[in-house]
Amino acid sequence: MKNEKGFVLVTGLMLLLLITLMMVTAMGMLTSELRFASGDKVSKQIFWLAEAGLEEARSRLQGSSLNKITDTFSTDPTWSSFIGDGSRMGYDSNNSKHFLFNSLTTLNYAVQIKHKVNSSGQVLYWTGLIETPTPNRNIYVITSMGFDSNGRSKKLQIEVVPPISIPIPGTVYAKESVKVKGNSSGVKGEDECGFGGISGITTIYPPGVNVDTTGSQYVTGIPQFGQATDVDIVGLVASLRIGATVHSPENALNYGDPTKPNDLTACPNQVIYVSGNFEKGGGQGCGILVINGDWLVKGMSDGELNWYGPIIVKGDVNLGGGGNIKGVILSGGINEQSELGGNTWVRYCSTAVASLANSTAPYLTLKWVELFN
Repeated sequence: MKNEKGFVLVTGLMLLLLITLMMVTAMGMLTSELRFASGDKVSKQIFWLAEAGLEEARSRLQGSSLNKITDTFSTDPTWSSFIGDGSRMGYDSNNSKHFLFNSLTTLNYAVQIKHKVNSSGQVLYWTGLIETPTPNRNIYVITSMGFDSNGRSKKLQIEVVPPISIPIPGTVYAKESVKVKGNSSGVKGEDECGFGGISGITTIYPPGVNVDTTGSQYVTGIPQFGQATDVDIVGLVASLRIGATVHSPENALNYGDPTKPNDLTACPNQVIYVSGNFEKGGGQGCGILVINGDWLVKGMSDGELNWYGPIIVKGDVNLGGGGNIKGVILSGGINEQSELGGNTWVRYCSTAVASLANSTAPYLTLKWVELFN
């Protein structure tokens, strides 16, 4: 009997010990998980601080920024601008090519902006397709460090380039001949959004040569016809593709309300890239419309297009479906005559072109990386 009682006591003690060990193990695991979760939360907070620094720097490079950071040494490989605590990013107050700016926020980040250079120390530029030491658009390397009061930090880096400057030789520009068909279509070069204007129809030929306005009384401009040097439409299309919203050519467009140009929510700054020949043609939207192919709309059944902003077409343009375009059309087609008909109107608007195609457009991101020390 005594042996049985002893056995029960020992068994009970062993079970108690086992339960205690299990509780200690569970508590240890819970503590580790809580510590990991806390560390992960801090890591994410620091990450987003670094992201905020990148966005401040990129926005302040834009021409429209009220607190613009200006690159006064665009060909100098040693130029750098800093935001926030520059000492964290290598700022040297004795270096005449280093410039320090206060942050626009109270968040914990520090930023350096510099030119991208090659192994020979040459400043690199972006052509829209490749990097080159031949002057073009600067490539800016932006490095941002997010940090906390405990000394933890994280670095992110992006490479950005200025938005491409779109040449505006005329309300309608074509490399080959242009025909405006019928009395219900037209081109208006007088500025509907400001004063003055530009030419109505421009080609690479002398003014008015290879322009057919038979049956139409609605081609006007300052002057009516113009001549321009060959515009690199292929290069424009390639450059604008980066960061653009890709649109399937089988579907109609729906990218904003062109009747509300002053409402950036309804009519946003954007680049829409049609990835082939666009034959549907219909829909509406705002921004820069890029068509990587021909734009062929045979009739009203293919759809009417209402658009606010410049339209750049790599190939030929033949519009018979109607529409109202407030901006410009640039065509690089060389195979056929460009034709506007079917109640199609193209009206020049300086606001639509300038605000969407030049200084106020965002810088384009070429690369994003997280840096590990």
